Parts: sequence; C-alpha cells; structure tokens
Amino acid sequence: MFHRRSRRTEVTFSAVTAVALVGATVAGCSSASGGSSAQGSAAPGVDVTNHTITIGTTGPQTGPLAAAYESTYGAIARLAASNDTVNGWKIKYVQLDDQYDPATALSNAQQLIQQDHVFAIVAQGGSPTNAAVLPYAVASKTLDIGPVTESGVVLAKYASAPNVFPFEVPYAQLAAYDLKYIHANVSGSYALAYQAGSAGGPALAGWNYEAQQLGAKPAATVSTSATATDFSGYAGSLKASNAGTVLTWMAPNQLAALMQASSAIGYKPKWVADWPDLSSSFLKLAGSNGQGMLFGDWVPPTVNPSGGVTKVMNSIKATTPDKQPSVTALLGWVGMSVFLEGLERATAGGKTPTVSSLTTALRNCQPFDAGGIGLQLKYCGAKLSAQQDSMYTWDGSGLKVISGPAAVPDVPTANLEGQ
Repeated sequence: MFHRRSRRTEVTFSAVTAVALVGATVAGCSSASGGSSAQGSAAPGVDVTNHTITIGTTGPQTGPLAAAYESTYGAIARLAASNDTVNGWKIKYVQLDDQYDPATALSNAQQLIQQDHVFAIVAQGGSPTNAAVLPYAVASKTLDIGPVTESGVVLAKYASAPNVFPFEVPYAQLAAYDLKYIHANVSGSYALAYQAGSAGGPALAGWNYEAQQLGAKPAATVSTSATATDFSGYAGSLKASNAGTVLTWMAPNQLAALMQASSAIGYKPKWVADWPDLSSSFLKLAGSNGQGMLFGDWVPPTVNPSGGVTKVMNSIKATTPDKQPSVTALLGWVGMSVFLEGLERATAGGKTPTVSSLTTALRNCQPFDAGGIGLQLKYCGAKLSAQQDSMYTWDGSGLKVISGPAAVPDVPTANLEGQ
C-alpha cells in the first residue's frame, strides 16, 4: 500500500522476500527516527541491528507544481521492484514536502541530514530545489544520488564532488544537438523561443554556443515569462522574423499555448522541442498544431514506449497513485536505480555499506542499465558517462526516430549554467 502525506512520508520495502513487496508499509514517524545513533548503526542511516538503510528526498507533494512529484512516484515504484536487489538490506524512504520552494527544500534537506540522519538523498526532483540542496549536501558530504534535474549546474559547480551522482544530460548540450540537427537537415532560417530563468537559460547558452560553431544566427530570439498566459505578442514576434523553424525550450503548457497563438495568426513553422515536452499530455494539448513536430530525446520515450519502458510504466501504475506516468516518473525510476546499483555493489559479499564504499563502488567505471530501460550509465572517477541523443518526429498518431542516437555536442562547462 502506498500513502502520501503533505509533510512527511516514510516508505519501507523489504529487500528479502516478495511477500514484503506486497506488504510494503508507509507510516509517519517522529523526526528523529532512523538516526545514526541507533544501536548497531555503522554509519548515518545504516542500522546494522535491524538491517535497514534510511534514505530521503524532498519534493513538491503539494502546491502549484505538485505534478513534479511524479519523479518520486517513479522512485517508489523502483524500490517496490527491488526486493531482491539489495542483498538483504531493507530500505526506508523518508519524503518531505517542499512545494517546489528552494528555501523549503533546503530546510527539508537539513532535517533529513541532521535529524533523520539519512544515508543518502535519492531521486530528488526539481531543478531550482536541487540547486538549493546541492551545496548543503556537498558541504555535509552526504550522498546525493540520482537527482532528477538537468546536470549543467551540477557539472559546472560540483563535478569534483565525489558524493554527487547526476545522470541527466545538461540542457545546453541537448539544445546544441537540436540546433546542429536543424542546421544540417532543415532548410531556411530559424528562430528561438525559450522560457526565461533556470529552465530555458541553459538551453539558450547551448544554442548560442552551437550557433558560433556553425556560423549560424537566429532570425529572432523570444524569451517568455514563466507566468505568461497571453502568447499573442510572442507569436507575432516569431511571425515577423519569417523563420521557417522555431527551436523551443519551454514548459509544455506554455509551448502548446505559443503554438496555438501562432496558428491563430497564420504562422505555422516547423516546431522543434526536446524531451521535457515529449509526453502524451503535451501532444494532446498541441493537437493538430503538433503534427510534424521534431523532438530531441536522450531517454527512451514514454510515447509509443518500448517494451522495457512499458514494463516500468505498468510498475509505476501498480505501485503508486500515478496512473498516467510520463518521462518525469521514468526519470525518478532511473534516479533510484542509480542508488540501488551502488548499494548492490557496496553490500556484495555481506558487506555493510558506508558512504565511502558506495562511492567507490559506483565510480569504478563499470557500466550498468539504469532501471532496465536501455539507458546505459557509468561513473568513472569524477566523470559521468556521455549520453547520446536522437531526433524524433510526431506524425499525429505515432513517434518515429529519424536520426541518432548520436553524441551530443561538447558544450564547454562555462556554458552549462546558462552563461
């Protein structure tokens, strides 16, 4: 049974028998539970007597962006599916609500580390909240594994931090890939449309860097407000540029609104987006305006999913209240998979895990399929294995690969934060 509370939730799954998977319990408890001072504990969050490891996360269980909590659903489902993958250790997953507020997320992380004494923060979702938590996790030398956030800020600021294990491709690199593909395969001029702030800033940096390498220049660059509801002005600016292609990096609802506003004034370019927008819900919002769209995507899509992704989505549906899991839930599954891979390696042969042993075990350059969906990861020293990107097209009823997988452009570290 899964249960969610607005402030605090604990999820315990047995790693010993399938019976415990079915009977996994969720219960609230005092803020001092699971601490390193518990009898038989060898390290923070590791209770040797009860053979239990406490991990935690902070995410938007409530609030206007509660949909981002979907990544935690994916992480929970991955835990439920891992009853035989952690060498007998039980896992307690403490979840705190931050309403997607960076200050609250930091306060929650402090509680998880100082009061709950978690072994690791795992699969935390949200770029601004992860950016708030990362400095504290690094300073306290707490494992931060599988953060569901674009990795540009992580690689730019904390690449040398051994306790941080990102897995997502930086937005700047993905945006550069999209522009490189358009430059080589789509004739005519192009324009850029992005959401201002931490969401679109790195993408703009990637486009600008790649444009310099290609000797290209956009016909127009449109920056939309995160709170915008009227997109007619933005659409007018794009139409005035006469660009035949528009590369975008926006929230799905904003992009659908921009496409609708553009169509209303007779402007129908070739729209290009990336994986955050590639979902059934977005395609439904886009409607006929989305036909012929191009999507860059580095993670196996949840639209027309492969067998492995279908299996994961069914597991999420069966384990959590999320009955329409998107790629966000899939990334939560992957983030938890990174932790489970490290835990399995660190506890092999009956060993008791420590921060040092799990760090060493994960950073041994051995590749692994993160979650059984064909996404190969490896951590080699301070480096994250390079990922590949593909280009898809949507024909109104199905998704088709038209290019890739291919390596993403190597955008310099200084550009990854949006500079």
